[in-house]
Amino acid sequence: MSEYSMFESKFIGRNVSKVKICDQSFGAESFLSGTHTSQTFVSADNEIILWSVGVEQSEEDVEEPTMSKSSSISHVGDVMGLDYKGGIAAAASSNGSVSMYKLDKMSSSTGLEPLHSWSALHSFKSGRRTPTIGCGQIMY
Repeated sequence: MSEYSMFESKFIGRNVSKVKICDQSFGAESFLSGTHTSQTFVSADNEIILWSVGVEQSEEDVEEPTMSKSSSISHVGDVMGLDYKGGIAAAASSNGSVSMYKLDKMSSSTGLEPLHSWSALHSFKSGRRTPTIGCGQIMY
């Protein structure tokens, strides 16, 4: 057994652009990730994903970390920024918009509920959109 055998990676099948660890209000064992594509400028193929991290006992009675996709929601454009505070997540997009989501552990649907979205926050006078590269810090 090599010295690296205690680490295991899991292919999640997406290009991850941003990761944000959830605070104690949602659970220290959770984090968010946002994806990006290189196919089109405005793509609905991207998503915000809520992950859960846990521990399982192996056959050798050794604790092994696990990671599972708790929920996800579609996101238009590449995720360029991601922030989280007190059950609210904000995501900046390559299409110039910012979206806010509520994380709800008790939700029977996705666990990520859309709250509000601001379209074309960043655009030129000509109307052409420019990426929003960050969403700042959530304040309330």
